[in-house]
Amino acid sequence: MAFFASPYFQQTSLHEWLNEPFISDEGYLLLCLEGKVSIEVGQTVFHLSAGDVFIVFPADFVSMQHVTEDFTCRVLNYDDDLLRAASLNKESTVFDLLRNHRIYLQEKALTQVVVLIFQLLDHVKELVSPQAWRNIVQLQLASFFSAFHDHATRQHLLDLHNKESRQEELVRRFMQLVESSYSTEREVAWYASQLCITPEYLNRVVRNQTHRTAKELIAPFLLMHVKHRLLTLEEPINQISSEFHFSSPSFFSRWFREKTGLTPNQFRKSAFSKIKIKK
Repeated sequence: MAFFASPYFQQTSLHEWLNEPFISDEGYLLLCLEGKVSIEVGQTVFHLSAGDVFIVFPADFVSMQHVTEDFTCRVLNYDDDLLRAASLNKESTVFDLLRNHRIYLQEKALTQVVVLIFQLLDHVKELVSPQAWRNIVQLQLASFFSAFHDHATRQHLLDLHNKESRQEELVRRFMQLVESSYSTEREVAWYASQLCITPEYLNRVVRNQTHRTAKELIAPFLLMHVKHRLLTLEEPINQISSEFHFSSPSFFSRWFREKTGLTPNQFRKSAFSKIKIKK
């Protein structure tokens, strides 16, 4: 769900994110200015307040859990192409660490870097051509990643990340499998077999780390992608059912209705009608 044309830079309350959980089409670099907000990304809830830096990557699951009336933040959004260009020559472990932790609570050096980046963008956004703007945003994203790499190195975060526990590693590998196989594999036993452990042990580890069962992590992932497909493409329901490997369109409709209270067609019509009203 892209709220702004990329790359875009603005001050916002993020109240747009309250409407419906979504799969992010773009990435967002946030600097919280005042108020508080709770955002769920993947299966983790993050609590943000003034001075916090937070990052969302393209294709993340995002759900706004709570936001105070006075919450405001600065947001820079970026697309996949900008992310790839800005992250050249950066260690993959840096991005693994960012994906795992996301939030940096009032880290003065990192926050100051983001403040300076945003001040620069404020000064130049109306003065340059669209292509120059993209180039400047790319350089500023690269600056943020370099600053984070320096912060992670000085705080020995990369060493700690590389020494993750066996349980943390299992949950990370499980979620990677879910991300790549959710459309065809929905049984905990299949994921357990891929990890060479029993379903019971997988459930126990996942619950220890996330307070949810493995099944409770698989189902929302699939549902979110189905909703995203219904909202972004006008292909027939039976084609979507087939692409997500449901046994039949009728079973797909029953499954979707059990999860949402609406049939796929009802969900699509309701969502599109809300979009027209907002316009």
